Amino acid sequence: MKKIYILFANKLFRDEELKIPLDFFKKKGIDLIKVSDKKEKATGKLGMEIFPDITYNEIIENEAIGIILVGGPGTKVFFENTVIHDILHKFNNKKKIIASICISPVILAKAGILKGKKATVWIDGKEELIKNGAIYINQDVVVDNNIITANGPKVALQFAETVYESIKSIISLSYHQ
Repeated sequence: MKKIYILFANKLFRDEELKIPLDFFKKKGIDLIKVSDKKEKATGKLGMEIFPDITYNEIIENEAIGIILVGGPGTKVFFENTVIHDILHKFNNKKKIIASICISPVILAKAGILKGKKATVWIDGKEELIKNGAIYINQDVVVDNNIITANGPKVALQFAETVYESIKSIISLSYHQ
């Protein structure tokens, strides 16, 4: 069975951007693998508490069909993280789904995988996307091949639905083998 990872900062992740996709996928019968920078209780900006399953150092790209990146002010811990950048390059090179919401598309931009790609981001990250070669689109959710970006917590459900639609056929094949 192929995995879908959901990456969030240990402190100050955006609660809705983690909870809504987790709940949405669970209703579809799919458990996302919760990944953080520390394997200890994580706390969201609005007080949500959750324990990650693994740290990002434990991600096994060959076992996954995609990765979802949660936003929030704590996400900055990943902006310059070369291990995360390397993981994202491996996913992108194999055209696996890379989904990113709120400020987290800045991670994709800094990793260099948004060059020439359409993307959106929380407004604070717009200049960073453009500076790193992305084509900024002022929309709630933007899909460019295997990369899905969304601009914030208000569109967390639409984001989760879009991610699901993009991986539905892959999930169906993986979960029935």
